[in-house]
Amino acid sequence: MQPADEHVSGQVQTPKRDEATSLYEIGLPVWRIGLKSKEIRDIRAAASPHLYDLLGVSRGTINLATLDGEQAVTIEKISARRDRDVVGAVGQAMPLHATAAGKMLLAHAPRGIVDGVLSGHLRSYTESTIVNPDRLSRELEAIRAQGIAVAREEMNPGDLAAAAPIWLNDVVVAAVSIVVASRITDERKLASLARSAGNSISRSLFERCFQSLNLEEEM
Repeated sequence: MQPADEHVSGQVQTPKRDEATSLYEIGLPVWRIGLKSKEIRDIRAAASPHLYDLLGVSRGTINLATLDGEQAVTIEKISARRDRDVVGAVGQAMPLHATAAGKMLLAHAPRGIVDGVLSGHLRSYTESTIVNPDRLSRELEAIRAQGIAVAREEMNPGDLAAAAPIWLNDVVVAAVSIVVASRITDERKLASLARSAGNSISRSLFERCFQSLNLEEEM
């Protein structure tokens, strides 16, 4: 894992739109600058040990993502899978409607972003991608009620993903997801692992921010 405060080098690049995915690619220097924000550093630092614990249990791909407008951006990724690449490379944009982490972030996004996604083009990545806005809206309601988001072969055929929210002060600031091969995994067990990780990261993030606040007051 690269350190969160990695030295920023190179020229700032304007995000480019990928015509194949309709998403914006974030240039590496731009992404590194984003990682230098205190909020992102805190999230990554609080999540890191829990992500590796989750990797050891699931043997899948673990993604940590945050909301960036009408898309999600991966800020950390570790993987034990060698069968093929999994969506969510660090710094890569992901669709909100077709990934577990994306749906979790969308479910807790500001109303304007939700409305923008629902009224926009919902691209079909596989036969299982939700492209009907009414159905997606109902799923977002269920995600908010259940506290878990699942995507079965909605982005990549053969993948099953579950995501849980990471909370700070009653706001969802990120989502943690597990991606595994759908043929070998119990969906309920995967959801339970994601939920546990989300709760643990949320507690660690709160404690980290609380300690940081106390240090600032003492200075």
